[in-house]
Amino acid sequence: MTELGRLSGQRVLVTGAAGGIGAAAITRLTQDGADIVPTDVVTTAGMRGCDITERNAVDAMMAAAGPLWGVVHAAALCGGSGSFETVASPDFARYVEVNLQGAFNVIQSAARAMIAGGKGGRIVVVGSVNALVAEPGAAPYAAAKGGLRMLARAAAVDLARHGIAVSLVHPGPIEVPRNADLFASPALREAFAARIPMGGPGTPEAVAAAISYLLDPAATYTTGAEIMVDGGATARF
Repeated sequence: MTELGRLSGQRVLVTGAAGGIGAAAITRLTQDGADIVPTDVVTTAGMRGCDITERNAVDAMMAAAGPLWGVVHAAALCGGSGSFETVASPDFARYVEVNLQGAFNVIQSAARAMIAGGKGGRIVVVGSVNALVAEPGAAPYAAAKGGLRMLARAAAVDLARHGIAVSLVHPGPIEVPRNADLFASPALREAFAARIPMGGPGTPEAVAAAISYLLDPAATYTTGAEIMVDGGATARF
């Protein structure tokens, strides 16, 4: 266990658990001593299925999880969608449905459960550097993640009086199994090395470390925070 099991005895629900960042978060939080409730859109062995765009399903998931100290919302619809002028309205709506409406469902349902429990808690939202900076061919994703950023910060303001902290981690380019073929390109790696002060890309374990800090019960005065896990990409001009 890390930090002498700083999450020992704490139950944490993770959405998007089958993804690269979600899986890394589960590994790290398990090392921290947490009792993990893994969820993803498809039910598999040891993992509860839940479509986060369906509010009734989200509420049922929270009820089945039992008392929670933390929720890590890592579920997302990722990927490019083509140049802005070619984006179809249904495609734009789908990014918003999953990445913004889905996040609202998870955050509000978790908050209501934590308020009912009366012991506060932590909600950590996985955002994206695209919530702050744009890149070509990703307008729907960037717009939804930008909305998610302010949704989480607004929730932090409203929920602080209940002892619930809500914060974000914003990953930059992170190498996960889903994009391993992309990052196998030497030319792309050279491009990232030129753009990112720490070189790039990053690892899901680096994101998980930031998530771990934000879930720590000792982080008593941190909410509405945004941790950039991007190798300094958004710090440079």
